[in-house]
Amino acid sequence: MIKNKITIVTEGEFDSIVLSKLLSDYGNIEVVQSMGIASALTTARTLLDQGRFPVLLVIDADTVDMKAVLEKQHKIRQYFGIEHENSLVKVVMAVPEIEVLFTKNKSVLEQLTKFPITDKSKLAALVSPKHFVDENVKGGRNTLIKSLSNKELKNSLLRDGMMKEIIDFLQVKRGLRLTLSPSDRVRRFRLNRPNDFIAITRITIPTLFNRSPNDWSAELMQNDITLNVRIVNGDSSVSYHPVGLGVLVSPYHARPIFQDYFVYPQGDISAVNAEMELSVTSPNPNYNYTLEIQYDRSVGMVDL
Repeated sequence: MIKNKITIVTEGEFDSIVLSKLLSDYGNIEVVQSMGIASALTTARTLLDQGRFPVLLVIDADTVDMKAVLEKQHKIRQYFGIEHENSLVKVVMAVPEIEVLFTKNKSVLEQLTKFPITDKSKLAALVSPKHFVDENVKGGRNTLIKSLSNKELKNSLLRDGMMKEIIDFLQVKRGLRLTLSPSDRVRRFRLNRPNDFIAITRITIPTLFNRSPNDWSAELMQNDITLNVRIVNGDSSVSYHPVGLGVLVSPYHARPIFQDYFVYPQGDISAVNAEMELSVTSPNPNYNYTLEIQYDRSVGMVDL
């Protein structure tokens, strides 16, 4: 269930129509069409600057060279400051063009062209799907749009890898909450898929609400209250990510509520069958703080 409206930004009208029809059962989403990649990037940037999260950007790779595809995706991710998977913004590449959704599957392609597809034709349809559709499908892209009324064909397209990637982002579990208390200081999760992640969006320490800002900030520093993220990766390596809460304090914090954004795993860490542990620690064995954590997590993560 999608709790927050998700905006999907595309490069053009056809892309928007196709995604709107394919994702019609996924509820609270808005598909916004742009006029080319530059316009799409500007639109997505404006949405992010306005705090209108989450945003999903769907872009044509315009090539089947995977090295070039990854380079283009990397540059776009850099433009948005995305270092790793997260729940606020995602870039999905259609390789080479979104029309490939209709040309990957031989049976779908034969339904659309009304003739048997040879290996040579299949290759042409994969390398240059838009051109292939224009040349071989009567009615061109209008026919592709009309074909989405066929439930069996639509379901076939939804099983495509690119659509699964989009749907996974739509199904990210957002606004979840957990509590780490003196009697329950550890929570564990399993990450089952390569792109699984957890994004901590808000940390609250209600135990300190009755203190003045000077008092509670000094106490956090003195007791070195730390939120620890420990990940045992699929290759048995272990990574640690401590977050000292004292260093998050600024003059703008009237209460111990930190609306920062931390995503784990970070970088290119393999998360397949990995275990993640969240815990709170302090050198002071007598500390009695309770942390309330709001977080998002990918649909593949499970509690342990």
